[in-house]
Formats: sequence, structure tokens, C-alpha cells
Amino acid sequence: PTPHAWIVADMDNTILQKPGRGQRHYPFNESPCFGPTCEWLRLGGRLLVATTDDGRRPFKSLWDAIPEDLRSNGRVLMATSDGAALWAGDPSGIAVEDLLYTDSQTGLRLPLGKDLDKILDL
Repeated sequence: PTPHAWIVADMDNTILQKPGRGQRHYPFNESPCFGPTCEWLRLGGRLLVATTDDGRRPFKSLWDAIPEDLRSNGRVLMATSDGAALWAGDPSGIAVEDLLYTDSQTGLRLPLGKDLDKILDL
């Protein structure tokens, strides 16, 4: 790939199978996309995965399956919560939320506390 070339993909049912209710969640390293994606990253490509999920599954099933050296230094990004939060690998490959990005999304997120109560009362 050319420098800073990106693959942008949805997580569920694109690069990672989303199981039905009560079925086993398969980690990314069991996906047919895993090998080619890791090779892409080894060659200098980058990956952005988007998901509506805002729980732990994106981290357990996807992030943790990618070798640390391949997800380090911002080479892998993950947008969770319908794009309201952005995560990147630090120099050790640990997922760190980009708080500047998150703060810029305030108009797109539901408010908290009393402001949320006002909306729910409508």
C-alpha cells in the first residue's frame, strides 16, 4: 500500500461475524479477514473500523486480536458508539480514547443528567 493508505470497514458482518442472540462471539483472529488485514498492516497500511457497539465486545473481539505491534502508534483506529468515540493505539498498542475527537462530538451525543431528563420528558 501507499503510505497512509487506509482500509475503512464496518465491524459487524463485514470484517467480523456478528452472531445471533445466544451464539458464540468469534474473535477477529478466527475471521477470514484476519490474515490479509494483518499483512496489510505489516506492509504499512492503516485500518479504521467503525461500529455502533459501545460496549466491550469491539475491544475483546477485534482490538485484542490484532497484534500489539500492528495496532500501535495510531495504525489502527476504532470508532465506537456510532462514531461518537474514537480510539487509537498508543506506542504500546493499548487503546486510548481520543478525547479531543470525543469533545468535538458533543452536539451529536445525548446530554447527561438533568438535560437528558428534559429530553425524556418531552
